Amino acid sequence: MSALLSLALAAAFAAEPGRAVFDAAGCGACHKIDGRGGNTGPDLSLVGFRRSAEWLRLWLRDPRAWKPDTHMPNLRLQPGDLNAIVEYLATLKTAPRARARSVEEGRRLFS
Repeated sequence: MSALLSLALAAAFAAEPGRAVFDAAGCGACHKIDGRGGNTGPDLSLVGFRRSAEWLRLWLRDPRAWKPDTHMPNLRLQPGDLNAIVEYLATLKTAPRARARSVEEGRRLFS
């Protein structure tokens, strides 16, 4: 197994508890990831590129401390849940998969 594949698998397994917290907290009702979820909050598909883990941690601790008029509630996450969700969000670095099913469809969409 290549080192790159090993790192990718390790990151995926580390993110699973955070994904469970994300789902249990109902984050998908407002936030979209890879085309699934709500539209009220920002799309988080690439949040791992846009924000550091430390920024995510500070934001999730108290969103209104950073942006008083945000619609994002303070979820009052326990430290373990906070760390898990930050680890998960930090892995979100890949763009949603292309939807073109064929070369012809790709050409049509491009044109």
